[in-house]
Amino acid sequence: LGIVWLKEIPRRRQIAGMRVVLVGGALFFSPGLRAGAPQAIGVVTAGLVGFALFGIWGREVARDQLVDTLSLTAFPLAFGGGLLLLIALGVEGLPRFSAQSLVVVLWLAAVNTALAYVVYNHSLQVLTAFEMNVMMSLAPLITAVIAWVLLGERSDPLQIVGMTIVVIGVALVQWSG
Repeated sequence: LGIVWLKEIPRRRQIAGMRVVLVGGALFFSPGLRAGAPQAIGVVTAGLVGFALFGIWGREVARDQLVDTLSLTAFPLAFGGGLLLLIALGVEGLPRFSAQSLVVVLWLAAVNTALAYVVYNHSLQVLTAFEMNVMMSLAPLITAVIAWVLLGERSDPLQIVGMTIVVIGVALVQWSG
């Protein structure tokens, strides 16, 4: 989509890096893959298409500086978050928060969502959509490391090899040479 819509053509080294990332990602996720989950594959595919379009349109707006970073972050989050809040209230009703769960929700909203998207949208001013989306393949690896540190969860050796390969592939894509 970045090639067609934005006219941003990745270099050969970047395409090779993307292939390395795909191999590493396949190894990382392979222990959890199970056959016969068409609904899950459909949901993931819809999410991938949506996130790809989000990255392409976000890159176009950020690159051409049509809107400042804060507006580029705030409007989609307010619209999407507001819509989801209305749906959730209709389906589940008003939530009851403990003090601890309220702190967790506020942390996730402020840091994991708002701050993360400000950084993401700002990065789209200098990184191509291709470079940014390949960089995003680090997110599951970072989640695995956080789960290891905070929850004591373990990755199997194949997943660790996959993580290492993904990092190498991302470095190939990002390396300016």
